[in-house]
Amino acid sequence: MIYDIADAKSTYGWLNYDHAKSLDYRLFFKGRKLETSGRLDYQARNESSLREVHRHHMIASAGGPHIVSQQLKDVIETAAPEEVEFFPANVFFKGQKVEGYYAMNPLYRLDCVDMAKSEYKQANFDNNNPSYSFYYEVLLDEIPYGAQISICNEFSVQIIVSQAIKNECFSRGLKGLRFCRVIDFALGDRYECETI
Repeated sequence: MIYDIADAKSTYGWLNYDHAKSLDYRLFFKGRKLETSGRLDYQARNESSLREVHRHHMIASAGGPHIVSQQLKDVIETAAPEEVEFFPANVFFKGQKVEGYYAMNPLYRLDCVDMAKSEYKQANFDNNNPSYSFYYEVLLDEIPYGAQISICNEFSVQIIVSQAIKNECFSRGLKGLRFCRVIDFALGDRYECETI
Protein backbone atom coordinates (compact mmCIF):
# COMPACT_ATOMS: atom_id res chain seq x y z
CA MET A 1 0.00 0.00 0.00
CA ILE A 2 0.99 3.63 -0.47
CA TYR A 3 0.07 6.73 1.52
CA ASP A 4 -0.06 10.50 1.38
CA ILE A 5 2.20 11.57 4.26
CA ALA A 6 1.53 14.82 6.11
CA ASP A 7 1.64 16.25 9.57
CA ALA A 8 -1.46 15.31 11.57
CA LYS A 9 -1.98 18.99 12.38
CA SER A 10 -2.30 21.57 9.63
CA THR A 11 1.07 23.33 9.45
CA TYR A 12 0.30 25.35 6.34
CA GLY A 13 1.02 29.04 6.83
CA TRP A 14 3.41 28.68 9.78
CA LEU A 15 6.38 29.29 7.50
CA ASN A 16 6.78 31.49 4.45
CA TYR A 17 9.41 30.61 1.90
CA ASP A 18 11.75 33.54 1.26
CA HIS A 19 11.66 33.64 -2.54
CA ALA A 20 13.99 36.64 -2.76
CA LYS A 21 16.89 34.88 -1.00
CA SER A 22 16.25 31.22 -1.78
CA LEU A 23 16.36 28.72 -4.63
CA ASP A 24 13.41 28.70 -7.03
CA TYR A 25 10.81 26.60 -5.19
CA ARG A 26 9.56 25.07 -8.47
CA LEU A 27 12.77 23.03 -8.70
CA PHE A 28 11.50 20.91 -5.80
CA PHE A 29 8.33 19.77 -7.58
CA LYS A 30 9.90 18.38 -10.76
CA GLY A 31 10.98 14.97 -9.42
CA ARG A 32 14.66 15.16 -10.42
CA LYS A 33 18.07 15.95 -8.95
CA LEU A 34 18.83 19.59 -8.45
CA GLU A 35 21.66 20.84 -10.61
CA THR A 36 22.24 23.82 -8.36
CA SER A 37 22.60 24.69 -4.71
CA GLY A 38 21.81 27.76 -2.68
CA ARG A 39 20.01 29.08 0.34
CA LEU A 40 16.66 27.78 1.53
CA ASP A 41 15.26 30.37 3.91
CA TYR A 42 11.91 30.24 5.67
CA GLN A 43 10.41 32.94 7.84
CA ALA A 44 8.10 31.92 10.67
CA ARG A 45 4.82 33.83 10.72
CA ASN A 46 5.28 34.65 14.41
CA GLU A 47 7.12 33.44 17.51
CA SER A 48 4.37 30.92 18.29
CA SER A 49 4.79 29.34 14.83
CA LEU A 50 8.55 29.12 15.39
CA ARG A 51 7.97 27.23 18.67
CA GLU A 52 5.46 24.89 16.99
CA VAL A 53 7.98 23.87 14.32
CA HIS A 54 10.01 22.10 17.06
CA ARG A 55 7.08 19.73 17.71
CA HIS A 56 6.49 18.52 14.16
CA HIS A 57 8.19 16.23 11.66
CA MET A 58 6.78 17.61 8.39
CA ILE A 59 5.96 21.25 7.69
CA ALA A 60 4.13 22.46 4.59
CA SER A 61 5.35 26.00 3.88
CA ALA A 62 3.53 28.74 2.04
CA GLY A 63 5.14 28.82 -1.38
CA GLY A 64 8.13 26.53 -0.85
CA PRO A 65 9.23 22.92 -0.58
CA HIS A 66 8.17 20.73 2.35
CA ILE A 67 10.61 20.60 5.22
CA VAL A 68 11.17 17.61 7.47
CA SER A 69 12.80 16.98 10.84
CA GLN A 70 16.10 15.18 11.29
CA GLN A 71 14.15 12.14 12.57
CA LEU A 72 11.91 11.90 9.49
CA LYS A 73 14.92 12.52 7.24
CA ASP A 74 16.65 9.54 8.90
CA VAL A 75 13.61 7.32 8.29
CA ILE A 76 13.39 8.24 4.61
CA GLU A 77 17.13 7.82 4.07
CA THR A 78 16.93 4.34 5.64
CA ALA A 79 13.98 3.17 3.53
CA ALA A 80 14.77 5.03 0.27
CA PRO A 81 18.44 6.08 0.32
CA GLU A 82 18.67 6.92 -3.39
CA GLU A 83 15.24 8.50 -3.88
CA VAL A 84 15.40 11.86 -2.08
CA GLU A 85 17.80 14.78 -1.75
CA PHE A 86 17.81 16.81 1.47
CA PHE A 87 19.07 20.37 1.88
CA PRO A 88 19.47 22.25 5.17
CA ALA A 89 16.59 24.65 5.72
CA ASN A 90 17.11 27.96 7.52
CA VAL A 91 14.02 28.69 9.63
CA PHE A 92 14.02 32.18 11.20
CA PHE A 93 11.94 34.59 13.21
CA LYS A 94 13.44 37.93 14.31
CA GLY A 95 16.96 36.58 14.69
CA GLN A 96 15.90 33.26 16.25
CA LYS A 97 16.65 30.14 14.24
CA VAL A 98 15.39 26.55 14.35
CA GLU A 99 18.03 23.91 13.59
CA GLY A 100 17.62 20.37 12.31
CA TYR A 101 15.16 20.81 9.45
CA TYR A 102 15.67 19.95 5.79
CA ALA A 103 13.97 20.79 2.52
CA MET A 104 13.02 17.55 0.82
CA ASN A 105 13.45 16.96 -2.92
CA PRO A 106 11.97 13.59 -3.97
CA LEU A 107 13.66 12.41 -7.17
CA TYR A 108 10.52 10.89 -8.67
CA ARG A 109 7.27 12.42 -9.83
CA LEU A 110 4.97 9.54 -10.67
CA ASP A 111 1.28 8.78 -11.16
CA CYS A 112 -0.04 7.77 -7.74
CA VAL A 113 -3.82 8.28 -7.97
CA ASP A 114 -6.34 5.65 -9.04
CA MET A 115 -8.25 7.94 -11.39
CA ALA A 116 -11.02 5.36 -11.99
CA LYS A 117 -11.91 5.36 -8.26
CA SER A 118 -11.36 9.08 -7.64
CA GLU A 119 -13.71 12.03 -8.21
CA TYR A 120 -12.19 15.09 -9.88
CA LYS A 121 -12.39 17.57 -12.71
CA GLN A 122 -9.61 18.63 -15.01
CA ALA A 123 -8.55 22.15 -13.97
CA ASN A 124 -6.89 23.16 -17.25
CA PHE A 125 -7.32 22.58 -20.97
CA ASP A 126 -3.98 20.88 -21.65
CA ASN A 127 -4.64 17.16 -22.19
CA ASN A 128 -0.90 16.53 -22.56
CA ASN A 129 -0.13 18.07 -19.15
CA PRO A 130 -3.40 18.05 -17.20
CA SER A 131 -3.92 19.40 -13.70
CA TYR A 132 -6.83 18.30 -11.55
CA SER A 133 -9.12 19.49 -8.80
CA PHE A 134 -9.92 16.49 -6.63
CA TYR A 135 -13.08 16.04 -4.60
CA TYR A 136 -12.28 12.47 -3.57
CA GLU A 137 -8.85 10.92 -4.08
CA VAL A 138 -7.97 7.22 -3.92
CA LEU A 139 -4.31 6.24 -4.22
CA LEU A 140 -2.99 3.32 -6.23
CA ASP A 141 -1.89 0.22 -4.34
CA GLU A 142 1.81 0.76 -5.16
CA ILE A 143 4.05 3.56 -6.34
CA PRO A 144 5.09 2.71 -9.93
CA TYR A 145 8.50 1.19 -10.66
CA GLY A 146 9.00 0.03 -7.07
CA ALA A 147 9.71 3.54 -5.78
CA GLN A 148 9.42 4.14 -2.03
CA ILE A 149 8.67 7.88 -2.19
CA SER A 150 7.36 10.18 -4.93
CA ILE A 151 5.80 13.50 -5.68
CA CYS A 152 2.20 12.79 -6.71
CA ASN A 153 2.06 13.58 -10.42
CA GLU A 154 -1.67 14.30 -10.33
CA PHE A 155 -1.48 16.61 -7.27
CA SER A 156 2.07 17.89 -6.85
CA VAL A 157 1.74 19.24 -3.31
CA GLN A 158 1.41 15.66 -2.05
CA ILE A 159 4.29 13.42 -1.07
CA ILE A 160 3.45 9.73 -1.42
CA VAL A 161 5.31 7.06 0.56
CA SER A 162 5.42 3.28 0.61
CA GLN A 163 4.35 0.88 3.32
CA ALA A 164 8.05 0.47 4.20
CA ILE A 165 8.44 4.17 5.05
CA LYS A 166 5.18 4.15 7.03
CA ASN A 167 6.31 1.08 8.96
CA GLU A 168 9.69 2.67 9.71
CA CYS A 169 7.96 5.79 11.08
CA PHE A 170 5.84 3.62 13.37
CA SER A 171 8.77 1.47 14.52
CA ARG A 172 10.87 4.54 15.40
CA GLY A 173 8.00 6.08 17.33
CA LEU A 174 7.62 9.28 15.30
CA LYS A 175 4.50 11.06 16.55
CA GLY A 176 2.16 13.46 14.82
CA LEU A 177 2.22 12.08 11.28
CA ARG A 178 -0.85 11.16 9.23
CA PHE A 179 -0.90 8.51 6.49
CA CYS A 180 -3.89 8.54 4.11
CA ARG A 181 -4.94 6.12 1.39
CA VAL A 182 -8.16 7.98 0.61
CA ILE A 183 -8.80 11.71 1.03
CA ASP A 184 -12.21 13.37 0.84
CA PHE A 185 -11.49 16.97 -0.22
CA ALA A 186 -15.23 17.69 -0.26
CA LEU A 187 -15.09 17.51 3.55
CA GLY A 188 -17.18 14.38 3.67
CA ASP A 189 -16.44 11.34 5.79
CA ARG A 190 -14.80 9.09 3.21
CA TYR A 191 -11.28 9.41 4.61
CA GLU A 192 -9.04 6.39 5.14
CA CYS A 193 -6.23 7.73 7.32
CA GLU A 194 -4.10 6.55 10.21
CA THR A 195 -2.29 8.88 12.62
CA ILE A 196 0.67 8.14 14.85
